[in-house]
Amino acid sequence: MQMLPQNIEAEVEILGNILRDNNNIIEAIDIINDTDFYSDRHRHIYKAMLELYKSNAVIDTITLSVKLKPILDTIGGITYIAELFGSAMGRNIKNHCEIVKELSNKRQIIKSCNKALEAAYNYENDAKGIISEFENSLLDIDNKKNNLINSTELMGKTLEYIEKNYQNGGGYIGMECGIKTIDNATDGFIKKDLVILAGRPSMGKTLLGLQIANGLAKKNKVALFELEMSEESLGVRQLSNKSKINGVKLRRGDLVDKEWELVANSANVISQSNLWVDTSSNQSIYDIKAKCKKMKLRYGLDCIIVDHIGLLSSNKKMNEENRNLLIGEITRQAKIMAKDLDVNVILLSQLSRAVEQRTNKRPIMSDLRESGNIEQDADLVLFVYRDEYYNTDTEFKNTMELIIGKQRNGKTGVLKLYCNLGIQTIGDLSRM
Repeated sequence: MQMLPQNIEAEVEILGNILRDNNNIIEAIDIINDTDFYSDRHRHIYKAMLELYKSNAVIDTITLSVKLKPILDTIGGITYIAELFGSAMGRNIKNHCEIVKELSNKRQIIKSCNKALEAAYNYENDAKGIISEFENSLLDIDNKKNNLINSTELMGKTLEYIEKNYQNGGGYIGMECGIKTIDNATDGFIKKDLVILAGRPSMGKTLLGLQIANGLAKKNKVALFELEMSEESLGVRQLSNKSKINGVKLRRGDLVDKEWELVANSANVISQSNLWVDTSSNQSIYDIKAKCKKMKLRYGLDCIIVDHIGLLSSNKKMNEENRNLLIGEITRQAKIMAKDLDVNVILLSQLSRAVEQRTNKRPIMSDLRESGNIEQDADLVLFVYRDEYYNTDTEFKNTMELIIGKQRNGKTGVLKLYCNLGIQTIGDLSRM
């Protein structure tokens, strides 16, 4: 008999590299699972590594030994785990994972072929049934799910979905941000959807994005990628919003004792929310995707907010054509990320200067930079407009218009919100 396809050296390299740098497991998770290892002991070790990673524990010889204690002797003991650490050459773990996955797929093909061969020798088996089972087994290889379903299955899933929403009281389908005007108009922020929140500078889109993040984080887990502001600036905005103390006073520390007490209480409340913040600059959509996969696995994740799309980096030299391609790639990857991670993704975006050249400066869809790409991928497009910015004598003081430019499963139109930039607050007009 021929030996089954395998590469023990590649398996050793994968495990050793994870021991050397735990972050390498993020690359591995995307490609392989424990059943892809040919060696039984490697399969047990990798499975233990995954369990340690999911519990946010360090992966090293000691933690692995403790995790594998019931079977430690059968896999070579702590000595073998130490050997794995020393054997790794620090090469590209992705390449080794792809090798192991490819060989695992070949073993699965051989297994399916042998099973079909055995069934074919049995006179009682129907040939069409053997072929059908063989085809199904091949489709399952490499974890590729067949998403084609018939009408019966579609209706079954749909009725389950409706019944689940009925059991939840018939409320919002999506996650509530706490601003009822928005929640009522959008049915909440729905997982797997891509939302674009756009506006000209100083309109308040970052503030609205932060307000939405805070509202969602009360019941859901939210990751905010703030590419424009520092951690301190973001923190001041958060405190100003919660304490209702003017942001300028907060930044300067120009506070009396009573205000210090209010700030301390507000900071305590904010610190308990389910909001994770990353203010790193020079990030790409792929960097964000990798970080969010890691967060989803460790803590869970329901919503991702990126401020803003124009600051996401690329390795390519940018001209207008490349910029259009980059924006298209960003929105496409953001939509894929929303579906793959089962989260809502909100991308903030700048509008073009075309707005400034019109008498009516309320945004429209064509004002989105590279609007074709953005409009195509987005499920919901929201524009931010404050008349007070352009007209000091306006009757709409402390008012923000939120224009729904596109809503795949709902109406478009204009929402009116209360907006006070001094204390970094946006909310329902009826409650202010």
